[in-house]
Amino acid sequence: MKTLKRSPMTALALASFIASVSACSNAGKGDGGSSSKTVVTTSQTLGADVAKFSRIIVSPKAQWQNLTGYVVADALHTALQNLADLSKPGFQNMNEGVYDVILEGKILGADGKTSPAAIRISGVRVVNGVDTQIREVDLKPYIKLEGKVVRNGESSQVGIAVKIPGSSLKAVTASDGSFIIENVPVGFHKLEFSSPGYNSGFIQSKDYRADAALPAISLTRDSLRLEAGVHYLGSALTAGSNQKINLHLAAPGSMTSFRFGRSENLGDRPWTKLQSSFETELPAGDHPEIFVQYSLDERQLSPVFSANIPLEN
Repeated sequence: MKTLKRSPMTALALASFIASVSACSNAGKGDGGSSSKTVVTTSQTLGADVAKFSRIIVSPKAQWQNLTGYVVADALHTALQNLADLSKPGFQNMNEGVYDVILEGKILGADGKTSPAAIRISGVRVVNGVDTQIREVDLKPYIKLEGKVVRNGESSQVGIAVKIPGSSLKAVTASDGSFIIENVPVGFHKLEFSSPGYNSGFIQSKDYRADAALPAISLTRDSLRLEAGVHYLGSALTAGSNQKINLHLAAPGSMTSFRFGRSENLGDRPWTKLQSSFETELPAGDHPEIFVQYSLDERQLSPVFSANIPLEN
Protein backbone atom coordinates (compact mmCIF):
# COMPACT_ATOMS: atom_id res chain seq x y z
CA MET A 1 0.00 0.00 0.00
CA LYS A 2 1.33 3.44 -0.87
CA THR A 3 2.38 5.57 2.05
CA LEU A 4 2.82 9.26 2.55
CA LYS A 5 4.36 11.28 5.35
CA ARG A 6 5.34 14.87 6.02
CA SER A 7 7.21 16.43 8.90
CA PRO A 8 5.04 17.46 11.84
CA MET A 9 4.21 21.14 12.27
CA THR A 10 1.31 22.88 13.93
CA ALA A 11 -1.55 24.21 11.85
CA LEU A 12 -1.03 27.58 13.53
CA ALA A 13 2.63 27.79 12.45
CA LEU A 14 1.86 26.86 8.85
CA ALA A 15 -1.09 29.28 8.67
CA SER A 16 1.10 32.05 10.06
CA PHE A 17 3.81 31.36 7.46
CA ILE A 18 1.34 31.31 4.55
CA ALA A 19 -0.21 34.58 5.71
CA SER A 20 3.22 36.19 5.90
CA VAL A 21 4.01 35.48 2.23
CA SER A 22 0.58 35.89 0.69
CA ALA A 23 0.84 39.67 0.83
CA CYS A 24 4.06 39.71 -1.18
CA SER A 25 3.62 41.20 -4.63
CA ASN A 26 4.37 39.63 -7.99
CA ALA A 27 4.89 43.04 -9.54
CA GLY A 28 7.42 43.07 -12.33
CA LYS A 29 6.55 39.63 -13.68
CA GLY A 30 5.23 39.39 -17.22
CA ASP A 31 2.33 37.20 -18.33
CA GLY A 32 2.95 33.49 -18.63
CA GLY A 33 5.26 33.23 -15.65
CA SER A 34 8.03 35.59 -16.71
CA SER A 35 10.92 36.59 -14.51
CA SER A 36 10.91 39.84 -12.58
CA LYS A 37 13.97 40.94 -14.55
CA THR A 38 13.04 44.19 -16.31
CA VAL A 39 14.29 45.18 -19.74
CA VAL A 40 16.07 48.54 -19.86
CA THR A 41 13.86 50.79 -21.96
CA THR A 42 13.44 54.46 -22.68
CA SER A 43 10.12 56.25 -22.79
CA GLN A 44 8.68 59.48 -24.15
CA THR A 45 5.31 61.13 -23.70
CA LEU A 46 3.00 60.83 -26.68
CA GLY A 47 1.82 63.94 -28.44
CA ALA A 48 -1.82 65.04 -28.39
CA ASP A 49 -2.34 63.83 -31.94
CA VAL A 50 -1.44 60.24 -31.05
CA ALA A 51 -3.96 57.70 -29.71
CA LYS A 52 -4.36 57.68 -25.91
CA PHE A 53 -3.19 54.09 -25.63
CA SER A 54 0.50 53.43 -25.10
CA ARG A 55 2.85 51.71 -27.51
CA ILE A 56 5.91 49.48 -27.35
CA ILE A 57 8.42 50.55 -29.99
CA VAL A 58 11.07 48.17 -31.35
CA SER A 59 14.35 49.49 -32.79
CA PRO A 60 15.43 46.73 -35.22
CA LYS A 61 19.06 46.19 -36.15
CA ALA A 62 20.28 46.43 -39.74
CA GLN A 63 20.85 42.67 -40.04
CA TRP A 64 17.31 41.73 -38.94
CA GLN A 65 14.90 40.60 -41.65
CA ASN A 66 11.23 39.54 -41.80
CA LEU A 67 10.62 40.67 -38.23
CA THR A 68 7.38 39.54 -36.58
CA GLY A 69 6.31 39.34 -32.97
CA TYR A 70 3.58 39.29 -30.38
CA VAL A 71 2.84 40.05 -26.75
CA VAL A 72 2.83 36.84 -24.71
CA ALA A 73 -0.70 35.73 -23.73
CA ASP A 74 -2.27 38.14 -26.25
CA ALA A 75 -0.93 37.10 -29.65
CA LEU A 76 -4.23 37.58 -31.51
CA HIS A 77 -4.66 41.23 -30.53
CA THR A 78 -1.11 42.52 -30.19
CA ALA A 79 0.84 41.40 -33.24
CA LEU A 80 3.87 43.44 -34.24
CA GLN A 81 2.98 46.01 -36.88
CA ASN A 82 4.51 48.98 -38.66
CA LEU A 83 4.00 52.31 -36.90
CA ALA A 84 3.58 54.80 -39.75
CA ASP A 85 4.50 57.91 -37.77
CA LEU A 86 7.84 56.44 -36.70
CA SER A 87 8.61 54.08 -39.60
CA LYS A 88 9.41 51.45 -36.97
CA PRO A 89 7.71 48.23 -35.87
CA GLY A 90 5.84 48.13 -32.58
CA PHE A 91 2.80 47.13 -30.57
CA GLN A 92 -0.16 49.52 -30.37
CA ASN A 93 -3.11 50.01 -28.01
CA MET A 94 -1.25 48.79 -24.92
CA ASN A 95 -2.70 49.26 -21.47
CA GLU A 96 -0.48 50.13 -18.54
CA GLY A 97 1.22 47.04 -17.15
CA VAL A 98 4.20 44.71 -17.40
CA TYR A 99 4.50 42.49 -20.46
CA ASP A 100 6.59 39.80 -22.12
CA VAL A 101 7.28 40.26 -25.83
CA ILE A 102 8.47 37.68 -28.35
CA LEU A 103 10.29 38.88 -31.48
CA GLU A 104 11.05 36.49 -34.37
CA GLY A 105 12.78 36.91 -37.69
CA LYS A 106 15.97 36.17 -39.57
CA ILE A 107 19.53 37.38 -39.13
CA LEU A 108 21.64 38.28 -42.15
CA GLY A 109 25.15 36.91 -41.69
CA ALA A 110 28.45 38.21 -43.02
CA ASP A 111 28.32 35.48 -45.69
CA GLY A 112 25.03 36.85 -47.01
CA LYS A 113 23.01 33.93 -45.68
CA THR A 114 20.07 34.29 -43.32
CA SER A 115 19.21 32.14 -40.32
CA PRO A 116 16.04 32.05 -38.18
CA ALA A 117 16.31 33.68 -34.76
CA ALA A 118 14.16 35.05 -31.95
CA ILE A 119 14.12 36.41 -28.42
CA ARG A 120 11.67 36.63 -25.51
CA ILE A 121 11.95 39.95 -23.68
CA SER A 122 10.56 39.86 -20.15
CA GLY A 123 9.39 42.66 -17.89
CA VAL A 124 8.60 45.38 -20.44
CA ARG A 125 6.93 48.13 -18.41
CA VAL A 126 4.24 50.22 -20.11
CA VAL A 127 2.90 53.47 -18.65
CA ASN A 128 -0.30 55.14 -19.86
CA GLY A 129 0.32 57.82 -22.46
CA VAL A 130 3.98 56.92 -22.96
CA ASP A 131 5.95 55.20 -25.73
CA THR A 132 8.22 52.47 -24.38
CA GLN A 133 11.32 51.81 -26.47
CA ILE A 134 12.98 48.39 -26.65
CA ARG A 135 16.67 48.85 -27.42
CA GLU A 136 19.92 46.90 -27.30
CA VAL A 137 18.46 43.42 -27.71
CA ASP A 138 19.72 40.71 -30.06
CA LEU A 139 17.86 37.98 -31.87
CA LYS A 140 19.39 34.59 -31.08
CA PRO A 141 19.14 31.18 -32.79
CA TYR A 142 16.16 29.13 -31.63
CA ILE A 143 16.70 26.52 -28.95
CA LYS A 144 14.89 23.32 -28.04
CA LEU A 145 13.64 22.05 -24.69
CA GLU A 146 13.26 18.34 -24.05
CA GLY A 147 12.21 16.32 -21.05
CA LYS A 148 9.94 13.65 -19.64
CA VAL A 149 6.61 13.73 -17.81
CA VAL A 150 4.66 10.72 -16.53
CA ARG A 151 1.26 9.98 -15.02
CA ASN A 152 1.88 8.50 -11.59
CA GLY A 153 0.90 4.80 -11.55
CA GLU A 154 0.31 4.50 -15.31
CA SER A 155 2.30 2.35 -17.76
CA SER A 156 1.67 4.31 -20.98
CA GLN A 157 2.52 8.01 -20.93
CA VAL A 158 1.45 8.93 -24.45
CA GLY A 159 -0.54 12.10 -25.05
CA ILE A 160 0.36 14.30 -22.06
CA ALA A 161 0.13 17.96 -23.17
CA VAL A 162 3.18 20.17 -22.69
CA LYS A 163 3.07 23.91 -23.35
CA ILE A 164 4.72 27.24 -22.71
CA PRO A 165 1.71 29.29 -21.56
CA GLY A 166 0.86 32.43 -23.48
CA SER A 167 2.53 31.19 -26.66
CA SER A 168 1.89 28.68 -29.44
CA LEU A 169 4.82 26.53 -28.29
CA LYS A 170 3.64 23.07 -27.28
CA ALA A 171 4.19 19.32 -27.62
CA VAL A 172 2.67 15.98 -26.61
CA THR A 173 4.49 13.09 -25.00
CA ALA A 174 5.47 9.79 -26.59
CA SER A 175 4.61 6.47 -24.96
CA ASP A 176 7.57 6.77 -22.57
CA GLY A 177 6.64 10.33 -21.56
CA SER A 178 9.42 12.03 -23.53
CA PHE A 179 8.82 15.27 -25.44
CA ILE A 180 10.68 17.97 -27.38
CA ILE A 181 9.59 21.57 -27.96
CA GLU A 182 11.36 23.02 -30.99
CA ASN A 183 11.83 26.65 -32.08
CA VAL A 184 11.87 28.15 -28.59
CA PRO A 185 13.11 31.77 -28.35
CA VAL A 186 15.87 32.35 -25.82
CA GLY A 187 14.55 33.93 -22.61
CA PHE A 188 12.41 33.19 -19.57
CA HIS A 189 9.80 30.44 -19.96
CA LYS A 190 7.44 28.56 -17.68
CA LEU A 191 6.31 25.05 -18.68
CA GLU A 192 2.96 23.45 -17.89
CA PHE A 193 1.92 19.79 -18.19
CA SER A 194 -1.64 18.47 -18.28
CA SER A 195 -3.62 15.27 -18.83
CA PRO A 196 -7.36 14.64 -18.27
CA GLY A 197 -7.99 13.21 -14.81
CA TYR A 198 -4.68 14.45 -13.41
CA ASN A 199 -3.49 17.51 -11.54
CA SER A 200 -1.47 19.85 -13.74
CA GLY A 201 2.30 19.97 -13.36
CA PHE A 202 4.71 22.83 -13.94
CA ILE A 203 8.29 24.05 -14.00
CA GLN A 204 8.51 27.65 -12.80
CA SER A 205 9.83 30.32 -15.15
CA LYS A 206 13.60 30.34 -15.69
CA ASP A 207 16.04 31.73 -18.22
CA TYR A 208 16.91 29.39 -21.11
CA ARG A 209 19.88 30.43 -23.27
CA ALA A 210 20.72 27.12 -24.96
CA ASP A 211 19.20 23.70 -25.64
CA ALA A 212 18.15 22.24 -22.30
CA ALA A 213 17.16 18.90 -20.79
CA LEU A 214 14.35 19.56 -18.31
CA PRO A 215 13.85 17.76 -14.99
CA ALA A 216 11.43 14.82 -15.00
CA ILE A 217 7.89 15.62 -13.84
CA SER A 218 5.23 13.28 -12.41
CA LEU A 219 1.48 14.05 -12.41
CA THR A 220 -0.93 12.93 -9.68
CA ARG A 221 -4.61 11.99 -9.96
CA ASP A 222 -6.88 15.05 -9.68
CA SER A 223 -8.77 13.34 -6.84
CA LEU A 224 -5.60 13.62 -4.72
CA ARG A 225 -5.15 16.77 -2.64
CA LEU A 226 -1.72 17.10 -1.05
CA GLU A 227 -1.07 19.08 2.11
CA ALA A 228 1.81 21.54 2.14
CA GLY A 229 5.09 19.66 2.22
CA VAL A 230 6.85 16.94 0.19
CA HIS A 231 5.23 13.59 -0.61
CA TYR A 232 6.37 10.18 -1.83
CA LEU A 233 3.56 8.28 -3.59
CA GLY A 234 5.47 5.28 -4.90
CA SER A 235 5.82 1.70 -3.70
CA ALA A 236 8.13 0.48 -0.94
CA LEU A 237 11.77 0.28 -2.04
CA THR A 238 14.21 -2.59 -1.82
CA ALA A 239 16.67 -1.89 0.99
CA GLY A 240 20.33 -1.51 0.05
CA SER A 241 19.85 -0.68 -3.64
CA ASN A 242 20.25 2.50 -5.67
CA GLN A 243 16.85 3.71 -6.87
CA LYS A 244 15.47 6.84 -8.50
CA ILE A 245 12.29 8.16 -6.94
CA ASN A 246 9.77 10.91 -7.70
CA LEU A 247 8.65 13.25 -4.96
CA HIS A 248 5.69 15.60 -5.24
CA LEU A 249 5.92 19.17 -4.02
CA ALA A 250 3.08 21.12 -2.41
CA ALA A 251 4.46 24.54 -1.60
CA PRO A 252 2.79 26.76 1.01
CA GLY A 253 1.92 30.30 -0.04
CA SER A 254 3.54 31.99 -3.04
CA MET A 255 6.82 30.14 -3.08
CA THR A 256 9.19 30.50 -6.05
CA SER A 257 12.00 28.00 -5.32
CA PHE A 258 12.93 24.95 -3.26
CA ARG A 259 15.94 23.01 -2.02
CA PHE A 260 16.25 19.47 -0.74
CA GLY A 261 18.64 17.07 0.93
CA ARG A 262 18.91 13.97 3.09
CA SER A 263 19.28 15.84 6.38
CA GLU A 264 17.28 18.56 8.05
CA ASN A 265 20.19 20.98 7.74
CA LEU A 266 19.71 22.44 4.26
CA GLY A 267 21.73 25.62 4.66
CA ASP A 268 24.36 24.66 2.07
CA ARG A 269 21.96 23.15 -0.46
CA PRO A 270 21.35 25.04 -3.75
CA TRP A 271 17.99 26.61 -4.57
CA THR A 272 16.05 25.38 -7.61
CA LYS A 273 13.15 27.09 -9.37
CA LEU A 274 9.90 25.64 -8.08
CA GLN A 275 8.33 22.73 -9.95
CA SER A 276 5.44 20.40 -9.17
CA SER A 277 7.65 17.34 -8.59
CA PHE A 278 11.27 16.28 -8.77
CA GLU A 279 13.36 13.15 -9.23
CA THR A 280 16.30 12.10 -7.06
CA GLU A 281 18.37 9.03 -6.42
CA LEU A 282 18.70 7.26 -3.07
CA PRO A 283 22.12 5.63 -2.73
CA ALA A 284 22.34 2.10 -1.35
CA GLY A 285 22.23 2.09 2.44
CA ASP A 286 21.09 5.72 2.61
CA HIS A 287 18.56 6.66 5.27
CA PRO A 288 15.24 6.75 3.35
CA GLU A 289 14.09 10.27 4.23
CA ILE A 290 14.06 13.43 2.11
CA PHE A 291 13.89 16.98 3.50
CA VAL A 292 12.58 19.98 1.55
CA GLN A 293 12.40 23.70 2.20
CA TYR A 294 10.68 26.39 0.12
CA SER A 295 11.44 30.08 -0.29
CA LEU A 296 9.99 33.25 -1.74
CA ASP A 297 12.70 34.56 -4.07
CA GLU A 298 15.30 32.79 -1.89
CA ARG A 299 14.71 35.22 0.97
CA GLN A 300 11.65 34.32 3.01
CA LEU A 301 11.92 30.68 4.08
CA SER A 302 9.31 28.03 4.87
CA PRO A 303 9.65 25.42 7.60
CA VAL A 304 11.53 22.25 6.62
CA PHE A 305 9.27 19.38 5.51
CA SER A 306 10.18 15.71 5.22
CA ALA A 307 8.97 12.54 3.50
CA ASN A 308 9.79 9.04 4.73
CA ILE A 309 10.48 6.53 1.96
CA PRO A 310 9.10 3.08 2.91
CA LEU A 311 11.27 -0.02 2.57
CA GLU A 312 10.12 -3.56 1.87
CA ASN A 313 9.94 -5.82 4.92
